[in-house]
Amino acid sequence: MMENDPAQQASAYMEEHKLMELFEMLGQMVMKEKPEDLNAFLIEQLERMKAVGDRTSPLNFFSEEDIETLYGMYDVSKRGLTPLQCRETLNAIGLHTVEVPKEHPVSLAAFKALIPPAV
Repeated sequence: MMENDPAQQASAYMEEHKLMELFEMLGQMVMKEKPEDLNAFLIEQLERMKAVGDRTSPLNFFSEEDIETLYGMYDVSKRGLTPLQCRETLNAIGLHTVEVPKEHPVSLAAFKALIPPAV
């Protein structure tokens, strides 16, 4: 019965193709770059993503420096991230399903290791 439900089909399709993560990351890129020609910018980004293995990897959109800056923004104590800070930082780059490490504080190196590589 569920396979005939259009809402279930749409939800399954969106989850399978990681559409929400894709839209979130594209939106973040647009806000960061503020391109004059939005359509050309989005086409260019989608073509770049087509060539990589994990198109939703934040490393396709953010430089290593961007990741370090974001980490630093959440690491207010400068002693590493608490589990809650780590979760919020991962969420900020669209990694809602990545598990937060049990060991804390989470160092910058440990945080970077959580991010899927760009190919």
